[in-house]
This record gives sequence, C-alpha cells and structure tokens, in this order.
Amino acid sequence: MDFARLVAGCEKRLDLFDLFRAEAATKGIHVVPRACFENGFRHITMSSRPIRTVEDLHGMKIRIPASQVFADIFKSLGAEPVAINSNRIYAAAKSGEIDGQENPLAVIDGFKLYEVQRYCSLTSHMWSGFNLLANRSVWLRLPEESRASIERNGAKYAALQRADNIALTARLQDDLVRRGMVFNTADVSGFRPLLADFYRRWKDRFGARAWATLEGYVGRLG
Repeated sequence: MDFARLVAGCEKRLDLFDLFRAEAATKGIHVVPRACFENGFRHITMSSRPIRTVEDLHGMKIRIPASQVFADIFKSLGAEPVAINSNRIYAAAKSGEIDGQENPLAVIDGFKLYEVQRYCSLTSHMWSGFNLLANRSVWLRLPEESRASIERNGAKYAALQRADNIALTARLQDDLVRRGMVFNTADVSGFRPLLADFYRRWKDRFGARAWATLEGYVGRLG
C-alpha cells in the first residue's frame, strides 16, 4: 500500500491523515502529526477450531472492542460480536462467554490468550494503531517550543515503536506455536463480497471526500 500517494482531484489534495486531523480539530481534538503508534494487523483466534473461510465466522461469538465499525464488520460477516473491555478478554474466553476474539499477535502474546485460545487464523482483516491526541485548546496554550518538542519526539518514538513492533511480530508466530497455538492462513476471498453494504453505510457516514481519499490508497471498496 502506497501511503504517500494522494487522490487526484481531491480538493486541496489533502491526504487521508490531513482530513482526519482537520475533522478532529473541529471536535476540539489535536492529533499530533506523525505520531501514530502501531498495534498491528489483526487475526482471529478460537478455542475450538480454526477459521478457514468466511463461513466459519457464521454464528461465532467474537469479542470486539466497543466500536461501531468493528460491530458492523463482524455482523456483516455473519458473526455475533460481543463488546468486552480488553482486561476481560482472557476471562471471557476461559469461561466460554465468547468463542474467540481478534487482535494482533502482540496482544495475543501479551494477554496470554494462547492459554485459552488454541487456534490462530491469520486473516489480517484490519490494521489498528494509536494516535497521540491532545485537547486542542490546551495544546494551543502550550509554548511553541513545547509543542515542537512533543511533535518531534512523538514522531521519533512512534517510528521506533513501529520498528520494534514489526520485529516482535516477525518472531511471535514461532513463539506462540511453542506455547501450543495452532496456526493457519485463512482464505479471506469471501470477506469482501459480504461487506458491500457495510462499505456503502460507512461511505455515507464518512462523506464522499474522505471516502475518495481512502480509495486512493486501497482501491475501490464496495
């Protein structure tokens, strides 16, 4: 994916992150530029069986964070999303409250989910990260040199964190196999056809301009 390419014809040729920052500013939120820390590509784990195709998601009780986008995606794929805070994932999986969950490998490892989830299906169905945010009115009251220092160090340490996370993820599959997890690469070709209505709904919510910019990076959606 080329994250430097802009959308031809987009007014003022703002890229997607510029649009995001501008929209956040209207809500009183300052997004520190170049300071997005990586969570990573997300995969699906289950206690009883692997996910091989989209049909295996049908009726699955899957833990998700409290997010409308996550809930809509997995409902569209036929699953039954259950919003649970991250500090309860392990207990919910152990008790059978959920069949499985979805997270990057670093979270699966860090939360010791390999103890309660045997199968990990590599789907890379979503990427997630964490932006460095500030109250905009407070941010604007900071001295200019303080703002510059935060932006400079935010960019520096986000880059270092991403590099660390990439290196960690590269070795985690082998580590998790040694801890008893069984991996497979899912066939995700059936995911996108079921998301056509999802894409239409979120295009309406995000607006044509933001959606066109997004499609400039990832290609046509829906």
